[in-house]
Amino acid sequence: SYQQLPPSNSNDGEFSQLDVSCLLARVNRLSKDLKFLCDENTQLKGEIILIKSALNSQTKKISELEIELDDLQQYGRRENVCFSNLKIDDKPVIDQVISLCEEINVTVTKNDLVDVHPLPSTRGHAKRIIARFKDRKLGQQVMGARKSAKNIGANKKKQLAADPSRGFGIQPNITSKRAMLLKQAKAAVEKGQLNGTWVDIKTGAILIRVKPGERPRVMRNTYDILKLVPDFVPTEVLFCVDKLFDIYDSNSGNDCDTS
Repeated sequence: SYQQLPPSNSNDGEFSQLDVSCLLARVNRLSKDLKFLCDENTQLKGEIILIKSALNSQTKKISELEIELDDLQQYGRRENVCFSNLKIDDKPVIDQVISLCEEINVTVTKNDLVDVHPLPSTRGHAKRIIARFKDRKLGQQVMGARKSAKNIGANKKKQLAADPSRGFGIQPNITSKRAMLLKQAKAAVEKGQLNGTWVDIKTGAILIRVKPGERPRVMRNTYDILKLVPDFVPTEVLFCVDKLFDIYDSNSGNDCDTS
């Protein structure tokens, strides 16, 4: 704390020379303290900018690695086809897959398949079966003929379907994160009243068609969806390389003027 000014000896109410000297000394001392604090503040701002920049760089690298990892995982699933609502209690699942393919006019034999196995069921969803084909083109042919499954007769459907009241699902086997992006795309299509969304059977990419007859657009991330439906509110941002912080130059403005 600063000492009080000595009492003035002036009888006419004016400051004495001593009063002025004490005031000037206090102003000089405060100016030095302010300059020290401003210099320290500038140094801290610079350090914070370096930390933010490093964190942004690491966040970008992590996001890019996550995208690359998902691409690799999807690449490894190109030979897989996901079947849903197939009955798996009575017959071996491989026989059920072959029978369903036969019903949609695609010939598949046991030699065409590397592996067939059921996946754990999710509440409210039909049980799924993953079939891995030796030749991905044959798997794509099966997925390309999936609309024919709607024409399967009632008797045959009872033999093949876990729930005959529901249709069969024949889809690409996409990663869990792409499945989340597909869910966002479906919600956005409904909200924006767009034409439709689906998964590309060759690449596993999420596609949206805005209007009938238009070429579908690839949705690589949540931002691509928001470009089509700006008022869609996602609960999570997927496949986006985001900055954690906005960085401002500490020298862009002078917060302390000690002149």
